[in-house]
Amino acid sequence: MGMAKYQKKTKGPDAPEPLKPKPKQGRHHFRISEKWLGLALLLAALSAGLYYRLYPLKFRSEKPELFTFKGEKIMGEFDSYYYLRLMRSLGEKGYYKTDSLRYFPQGVQRQKFPPLLPLLGYAIQKVTGWPRYQVALYLPVILSLLLFPAFFYVFKSFHWDIWQMALGLFFTSLSLTYLVRSSLGIFDTDSLNVVFVYLIPYGFYRWSKDRKRKFLLFSLAMAFLFIWWWNTARSVVILIILASFLISYNLFYSFHTLKRKIIVSIILLLAVAVVSFKELLYFVQLVLGIKEKYFSLSGQIAEMDPLNYKEFYSLSTGLQGLLWMGVVGFLLFLFRKKLLVACYSVPFVFGLLPFWAGSRFLIFSAPMLAIGLAHWLEEVRRFRWTQKLGHALPAVYSAVLIVPYLKYNVPRLDKDIRNSQILFFINTLKAVDSHIPDSALVYASWDFGYLLQYYKNAFTYVDGEIAQKEEELFYVYHPLASYDIRYARNFICFYSFRPGGIDKIKESTGSLKNAFNFLHKVFTCPDDSVEGCLQDALNRHMLNEKSFSSVKEWREFLFPQPRKPIYLLLSQWNLVSVFWFNYGHVDWETFKPKGLPLYLQLYNLQRAGNILINPQIRIDLGTGFCLFMGNAPKQIAKIVRIKGDALQEIKYFSRSLENSFVFYWKEDLNYGVIMSYEMSRTLVPRLFLYREKNPYFQPVLLQDPFVQVWRLE
Repeated sequence: MGMAKYQKKTKGPDAPEPLKPKPKQGRHHFRISEKWLGLALLLAALSAGLYYRLYPLKFRSEKPELFTFKGEKIMGEFDSYYYLRLMRSLGEKGYYKTDSLRYFPQGVQRQKFPPLLPLLGYAIQKVTGWPRYQVALYLPVILSLLLFPAFFYVFKSFHWDIWQMALGLFFTSLSLTYLVRSSLGIFDTDSLNVVFVYLIPYGFYRWSKDRKRKFLLFSLAMAFLFIWWWNTARSVVILIILASFLISYNLFYSFHTLKRKIIVSIILLLAVAVVSFKELLYFVQLVLGIKEKYFSLSGQIAEMDPLNYKEFYSLSTGLQGLLWMGVVGFLLFLFRKKLLVACYSVPFVFGLLPFWAGSRFLIFSAPMLAIGLAHWLEEVRRFRWTQKLGHALPAVYSAVLIVPYLKYNVPRLDKDIRNSQILFFINTLKAVDSHIPDSALVYASWDFGYLLQYYKNAFTYVDGEIAQKEEELFYVYHPLASYDIRYARNFICFYSFRPGGIDKIKESTGSLKNAFNFLHKVFTCPDDSVEGCLQDALNRHMLNEKSFSSVKEWREFLFPQPRKPIYLLLSQWNLVSVFWFNYGHVDWETFKPKGLPLYLQLYNLQRAGNILINPQIRIDLGTGFCLFMGNAPKQIAKIVRIKGDALQEIKYFSRSLENSFVFYWKEDLNYGVIMSYEMSRTLVPRLFLYREKNPYFQPVLLQDPFVQVWRLE
């Protein structure tokens, strides 16, 4: 005790050194190690994201000739050519207000400013001198990697350590839902959509919580770029921005009273409703599945079809165990963080939209599952027995998740690339290049028009989201689903060279139903009976004479002289989607779809006696019964057997064929198709499968069973 007092009071050079606590061994060394370890983990996740986005190079380098057309590398999907053509237009002709090639004969009014993606691509091409296709191939890959700095700060707001951040970034970047939409050859806006959807609420949250204006300005800048970036889904973008701001503002901004918050919220809602009410209403209808009064169709765009559980896990993780770990982990994350994650509720809700609004929104589920998988590390650390592993625990946990994920999904990725639609693109483009002239009118499938407009400068009738109203889709696809080949030819010519002609007939006859009854009557008449049909319609006052008063005027109006050649491009893409059938085959009384949209292709059919079999189906040629994928046996109404040019029909019962099935069998190709009876009677299969000879459609190119070109006579 005395010694302690002496040491405390003694001064001078002879005074003993004061006692100091012993430093913790290795503390500074551990901090340095953790810093470099975290950097190594983040670089590993970034490297994996870059490697697998460039994975298609592996297959492209094996057979480069399959991925080159007219000196350019082939893109990986249809939509890429929509933006690629805009990028070319900016460099060659400038950005015109009207796109005359799309949606013939009306054309399409473009937005006031060009979309940001092709504008950015054109700027890079201009500065670097790189080829246009090369910029389009690699730009989305580079842009998609911006998710690493973006989600680093998002995950940091969750108060995660470096291991959780690295895991979250790995599974966000390499989720199948996001990887496929941002890999090499996908020149589309999805490369940054996920980044914007999470960065905007992050900025609003930091502004509301920390009251720093720089975060508000950051979110407003991101909102502006997002509206410009995702130009095809502005209703979605506006809803994300508005909802994110209102949630953060009302929950976290403490300076304003409740009354003031309510007033600001109402003003913003009214302002947005006035500016973009129609777009928001469309999005709400999309999510809720509300249909139009007419043309309420069961068959929609594949991306808008809601997913079931099996499809969701197959397109997200590919492994049910990982999916359920991600889901349960995400629910635990919400429970632990509570109010903190309320500001991210908008992107979380968008991650669930695939179950209601279709696979188009599947990319937004990638961060949710990644958050759930990364959060489990926090939960596992709560157990006493896991603490014995110390710093090895995160490494063991990461390996347990990452190794099986890559081991299962990399072969799937390789298989998907090899079976991708790129091969379909190149084969079809090479086939039509010498058979369809430039500036021709081409009836093609939904998005195939993008390729034709880019490579052939061809006019197409419908593509992308270009229908202003559903009736217009019916007008385009109606002749393809017609039972009468003469009617189909006359309707296509009339629709092509008489813009607004159907509206004029609708006005003359009093209703859309009367208009189509009139057109069907006239267009099915033989040439020498047309004038008689028109005179009879005038005598019976079926037509309003204010439009045209004489038979000659009506005939000239209904049968215009073609000013350009018209080609019908038929492919498996047309038939398998059955989109044309759903929109074209409707009841004129109710304008509801009728008939079963069934078109099932069967390859590698082998015959053993009276049995046709492949891994999918077993068909008894003697009785007509078929067994498909282990389901209950069904009886086919008839088989259309084709060997060479010979056609043979085998009927199995004489009762009504409605709601029954027809089997088309191309014996020399070991190829078959099961169709509904209603579909088998329509124009497309009659040309594509039966090659029915007629004076109105002449074959130009026949490549069974892949692609055909027919010219209207």
